Amino acid sequence: FCVQEALPLFTETPGHIVFISSLGSRFYNPSYPLGSMKAAMESVVRDLAEGLRPRNISVNAVCGGIVKTDSFKTLRNLWEDIAYIPDELFVEPEEIADAVAFLSGPPSRGICGQTIVVDKGLSNRIHHPMPKK
Repeated sequence: FCVQEALPLFTETPGHIVFISSLGSRFYNPSYPLGSMKAAMESVVRDLAEGLRPRNISVNAVCGGIVKTDSFKTLRNLWEDIAYIPDELFVEPEEIADAVAFLSGPPSRGICGQTIVVDKGLSNRIHHPMPKK
């Protein structure tokens, strides 16, 4: 619905739409029930990218790793193993914003229908045991 409401704003110039996803779209975690909705959203990104291509509107997404925001407090209560993730693998909100800014500007002109993962490499290590602190 948000995209439908925004489309009239794209009448005069090309534009960019950037969705925000999460690692829950890629890995099952019973503590994160939104994962399947995020996975579906990433599919919508690909669909919209093709559907809006004739209007010169690029559609992409940023898949964030574990970001220490207010929602982190809830995640910490639901996922006990989060305590074993090293601090250097947590993402700052500004790092997500940087990726959104990149996808919203001219340097991203060759990217369409993609989801860029910003997780400091956490998803590369998801099946490796985290060292106990």
